[in-house]
Amino acid sequence: METYALLGDGTFTRIIYGSFVPRPDGPPVQLHPIGITDRDVILSAENGCFSAYQVLSRTGLIPKGKLYRFSYQFSDEGRNLNVLGKSAGLAFALKFSQEVFRLGRKTELAYSIAATGVVENATETAKVIGIKDINSKLRAALLCLKENDIVFYPSDNENDIDQAIKDEVINRNIKLCSVSTVKQAVQKLIPPRPRKWLWLLLVILSLSLAIFIKLLCFNNGCPSYNEILTDLEEGKFFTAKQKIDIFLNDPECKDKDPKILSLYHQMNDSLGIDIKFRYFENQPSTNAAVITQQMITLKAGDGYRFDFTPNDTCFLYIYQLDTNNNLACLFPQGQQFLLKEGTTYKFPIGENWFILGYGGGTQEKLYFVTSRWRAKDLERIYSHISRSSGDENLVDYKKFQARLEVRKQAQTEIKGLFYKNYTFLHR
Repeated sequence: METYALLGDGTFTRIIYGSFVPRPDGPPVQLHPIGITDRDVILSAENGCFSAYQVLSRTGLIPKGKLYRFSYQFSDEGRNLNVLGKSAGLAFALKFSQEVFRLGRKTELAYSIAATGVVENATETAKVIGIKDINSKLRAALLCLKENDIVFYPSDNENDIDQAIKDEVINRNIKLCSVSTVKQAVQKLIPPRPRKWLWLLLVILSLSLAIFIKLLCFNNGCPSYNEILTDLEEGKFFTAKQKIDIFLNDPECKDKDPKILSLYHQMNDSLGIDIKFRYFENQPSTNAAVITQQMITLKAGDGYRFDFTPNDTCFLYIYQLDTNNNLACLFPQGQQFLLKEGTTYKFPIGENWFILGYGGGTQEKLYFVTSRWRAKDLERIYSHISRSSGDENLVDYKKFQARLEVRKQAQTEIKGLFYKNYTFLHR
């Protein structure tokens, strides 16, 4: 963006820099004025640029030994070119800083600036000395700056500014920035990057924090059997998987709790259950049909039941949900619900059936959730649903369905899960 020098007659001029290949045997900053003959202006440019160079070298923005060669001139916009005096020194320092920033970081600052102030000398500690006609120069800033731009001026002149001019600058959303040294001005223009030792400190702190979290979460770095089992029972399957991976891959963990290996096999050995959803229309039958299609229609007086045979010892839950958000747990109902491998179970027990009443066109969904661990999250939410009502109940239904969806998605990777659902229309 642009840099403007503010002049005592209420006008401004834009400073233009041109970049050239520096002479290797020359000074760090090699300046060439174009169309400028006033000795005070030339001295102000040298003081401003050399002082800014030393400040920027300290921040790391200028590499050690880096040389610069610039031409500089004033544009003819805003006034004539007959610029005299030393009050453009701060503007030269900030223009130099802008150019170094642009060349070093391959980007420009997002705002333009205007500046006035005499730079005391060409050192890193150079002061910015107050000037005359501060109010005329701030009026000039209003002519060349836009919203979010910045005007820099000496702190010595703070009490000389008319309140009306200050209010107008602020109302235009132009930022007023008083400075007492070139270093302060450069740092306000370009915040310095952290030094290398700060980056190293940040890296060390980050690693320390990561180790602390690991120790905090995983009991000195190693997960325990109980915490992994709790994750599985609460439906946090991928968290459990990550902890088992840590156990398997960390030599310090492998011998601490061998029971975790059993959980690894429970998660990764395929679990299946053969489910037959039988139904009859009008009359119970020993040859009741088995659902093979996606959707059937049952009516009042029809019945249904289930036969299921697991391929491993597991826990089974059967939930029924209709379109009116009526949720029922069909299985288990207080009885033992740890199923044994290879055993066929009938539900309802014996030769009983669930007989449908009048449904009024509701859609019924049956969810079969099977795993080698209890589903304590489902148990807890269902228990709360049975004791709640209204809006609270609706929130619980959404939570419950979300937990079912977790199992549906997870079963492709967590082989110790089995999920299936049936739907029928109840007329």
